[in-house]
Amino acid sequence: MSSNNATSTYNDFVTQFEKGTLDGILNSFILQAFLTGLYTMIFMGTMYASFTRRKASQSILVLGAIVWLYLLAMSSLAIFWYSIRLGFISNSLTLATIFYTEVGLPPWILIVSKCIFFLMFVLADGILVWRCFIMWSCSYKMIAPLLCLITAQASLFLSSIGMEGIWLRNPSAHPNLAKALVNTQVAAFYMSFGTTLCATLLIAYRILSVSRGNKIIGNYRGIIEIVAESAAIYCIALLFAAVAEVLPTDSFNTVENSIFNYATAILIPVAGIAPTIIVGRVSFGLSGSKETWSRPAASILNFGSRGIPGAHAHTETSSMSHTEDVHSEQTHPKIAGISLGDHQDVPHAMSNGHIDEEKSFPEARVF
Repeated sequence: MSSNNATSTYNDFVTQFEKGTLDGILNSFILQAFLTGLYTMIFMGTMYASFTRRKASQSILVLGAIVWLYLLAMSSLAIFWYSIRLGFISNSLTLATIFYTEVGLPPWILIVSKCIFFLMFVLADGILVWRCFIMWSCSYKMIAPLLCLITAQASLFLSSIGMEGIWLRNPSAHPNLAKALVNTQVAAFYMSFGTTLCATLLIAYRILSVSRGNKIIGNYRGIIEIVAESAAIYCIALLFAAVAEVLPTDSFNTVENSIFNYATAILIPVAGIAPTIIVGRVSFGLSGSKETWSRPAASILNFGSRGIPGAHAHTETSSMSHTEDVHSEQTHPKIAGISLGDHQDVPHAMSNGHIDEEKSFPEARVF
């Protein structure tokens, strides 16, 4: 009698474990599909601005990287959908068959998924490094450490994929390779996190250093723009995935087993969203251009809202002397802060009493 009760308890425990694991897999797919839909809207808006706005003169290389990121994210979602269908539709005879199908996917799915996963990291980090290069006045000294980190990161990713391919071909022949594979993956994750963190900090520091004295610091809009420009959300998502990678997955805790699924479902779309937002901000004229960041900090500050994201357009330049202002006001009347003696095309540069910045301050934006 006691033996039957123990068997029944064990079967109930296994059933609950299988249900919990499948629930985590299914929910993570829904989460990734939702974030990919959000990513699609951001991507379409960025492409529209890049090809329709005259000021959005983007680099072909950067636009190509953005397109590849989106295609890789969609490919990842398609493979995830195929694996869900494989278990819940094609092998849905019992709960056990669904479970073993989902946790024992074909090797080609695992290899292709990992290739997509790691390639998205390299492309996203590459765009961040390129933006950092632009914002630091095309200084190779600033991005040299980042290039070394990306090279090491790509090497670890390739090693991980190669080891997993060897191990999946014959696991029993390489009993010690599984531990080395896990260690390599963890090292690759943290190397990618280190690259993203360094690029994020450099971009954020650059924005703060050139905006010193402006109102960008201390208001909510400025904080949001710094977060968007530095891709801080991608850095946080990558840290979450790196922590989830080191959690034990051989336990019967369904929460621990599902954390990495959720982390991956968040990280893949965010790895594309963050760089796309940066390119989109440049395309829509919301971020400083290459010429803007090439000027000294004082010159950028004096440029007002056209130089620093989030700065106010009415910022007064400290280089203007009080004597020149008084003399200009006495000789020429001013409308909306523009002297009629200095600008003969004021009617064309104004609309309903506001300055049309595109006509008054033309600037070609180059990412």
